Amino acid sequence: MLSGQIAQLHAQMVSITARVIEDKTWACPEIGSVEHFLALQAGLDRSTIGKIVAIGTR
Repeated sequence: MLSGQIAQLHAQMVSITARVIEDKTWACPEIGSVEHFLALQAGLDRSTIGKIVAIGTR
């Protein structure tokens, strides 16, 4: 079912985000924050990024 696939992809995004935050692999002079990194890499809007980062930092 499509909704299950979407939920799985969201979970993967949160998992990857948590790893990026923990490892600080987003950090470089051109990137100001993990939110900025996600905007560039995933093309997500600020609201969605905020939710993913909030869940990923739990």
